[in-house]
Amino acid sequence: MVIPVLNGELHLADCLRHALIAAEGLAEIIVVDDGSTDNTPVIARQFPVKVIGLPTRGGPSRARNIGVDASTAEILFFLDADVNIPQDFIRKAVQYLDENPGWSALFASYQRDSLPTNFCSRYKNLVHHHTHQQAMPDAVTFCGGYGFVRRPVFLGCGGFDESMLALEDIDLGYRMHKAGHRIRLCKDLMASHAKYYTLRGLLISDLHYRAIPWTELMIRHRIFRADLNTGYKNVLSVPVSYLLAASILNPVLFAALAAVFLLLNADLLRLAANTHGLWFAIRTAVMHWLIYCLSGIGLLLGLSRAASQELRSNVVRAA
Repeated sequence: MVIPVLNGELHLADCLRHALIAAEGLAEIIVVDDGSTDNTPVIARQFPVKVIGLPTRGGPSRARNIGVDASTAEILFFLDADVNIPQDFIRKAVQYLDENPGWSALFASYQRDSLPTNFCSRYKNLVHHHTHQQAMPDAVTFCGGYGFVRRPVFLGCGGFDESMLALEDIDLGYRMHKAGHRIRLCKDLMASHAKYYTLRGLLISDLHYRAIPWTELMIRHRIFRADLNTGYKNVLSVPVSYLLAASILNPVLFAALAAVFLLLNADLLRLAANTHGLWFAIRTAVMHWLIYCLSGIGLLLGLSRAASQELRSNVVRAA
């Protein structure tokens, strides 16, 4: 088990307590401290785990790769320091891989409830949960927050790309898929998320660390699939969100577009109401509209960056 962590003093102890119980004394636990400036190293060394301290920050990809180098496990388990796993999590995942030798990797889902109880954290966690629970079981991506991969497959695909500071796990999944490996999303494996989101942090995360780089990755790998965040309802919701904003002065058109938006996102809003009540579902609808507007901006910026990279590559090849 490889746990990369950067300034994780608020969550690491809980993560390790749950991980040690789930490991049942059989799985090695390696914590890679990515140059933390808080009490993270002190907390990590209070537990019977191997701690690797890096002098400077290099990103989660490098931290995970260094953890793999220090590991001897044939099944690699990557866990984020703000994720708590239940007692049977590792045992069930390893059993799935043993029973399905054709699976090269698998990952899990978040529980419906996040540990932080503020709106933004609950909203983001619920969206993650809903996205994974509605996705295709045969995946083309990977999740480094709670994902398992066979060691030869990981090494054969080159590990995590250390030049990437976001969506490095999605990139690894795309590379595994293109190499012919099967990745499974096991929806019954669920973990608790302890990450605290503010409104500002949520918006920055969805634009700069998801929408823009994910667009670039899809273009780079030539993988376009109506699944996860790019299902047809999600894609259609982006233009509908912009039309909704543009029709604010036309009550009839605004009402019609609002109905379409609510229909496209009915499953999530129903889940939100059932989980946290009607007022939470109303706020979720507004937040989801805003996120879709940001996604449209991210799509354009991602396309622009991808085009610029392609142009530079062509110039270099021509030279």
